[in-house]
Amino acid sequence: MFKKFIFVVFLLLPVLSFAEFRIVSLAPNVTEILFKIGAGDYVVGVSDRCDFPEEAKAITEVGSYYRPSLEKILMLNPTHVFGMREGYTKQLKNKLDKFGIENRFFQAHDYEDIINMIEMIGGIVHKPVDNITGEMREVFGENAAGGNKSAVFLINAKPAYAAGGGNFVNDIMNCAGLRNPLQGESKSFPQISYEKLYQMQPDYIILAKRHGSSNGNKFFYEKMEYFNKDVRIIEVEPNIFLRPSYRIMQACRILKQQIR
Repeated sequence: MFKKFIFVVFLLLPVLSFAEFRIVSLAPNVTEILFKIGAGDYVVGVSDRCDFPEEAKAITEVGSYYRPSLEKILMLNPTHVFGMREGYTKQLKNKLDKFGIENRFFQAHDYEDIINMIEMIGGIVHKPVDNITGEMREVFGENAAGGNKSAVFLINAKPAYAAGGGNFVNDIMNCAGLRNPLQGESKSFPQISYEKLYQMQPDYIILAKRHGSSNGNKFFYEKMEYFNKDVRIIEVEPNIFLRPSYRIMQACRILKQQIR
């Protein structure tokens, strides 16, 4: 009887193993979320942009953010593929569907979308997320309307693209107590001229550090001589401020400290 039991268990082992989650994450923010909610051990493949947390760097890469390799994905025998809609193609999704691989490509415009995405991911992999999403609602609910000091967030210096309204970067500024004069723009990240930036005369200009060594950044600093002498430049880490993940809470706190 015992030998028969062992034989049945042996037969079930491959099935049990296959039933475990094997996730390929094609977006760095999704990878961050999976590790944060305790599903990092499920991640078997990532894109070349997935660099946080540190453990993600040791996971097999399946190609670039915009052009992942279907062949490399299939070699990892995933149960799920997660990514963002801005980085996917219908062709990739159709092929994943054809091979019977569960896939989900998320959208996250503002902080509420990010909360919904975290909840959806947690639901799929059966991990609790209430502690994370509850904290996010508390942090971003405190200063939803911004403050008296104005700030323009340049996500690119040359040409100049800034954060408009209806996106999580704008939410970060409001959370930190800053008013975004471009909040009424119809586009989330409109291109603006330096003349318009000069006319606004914001109290702060926030610039992503990734442009620190670029010609665009140099051009930006050359233009600064025309601005109000009291304007402050704040350079921030793009991976914290420009990725739609739970780390936007950290971005809010960093910005609060910078403007004290």
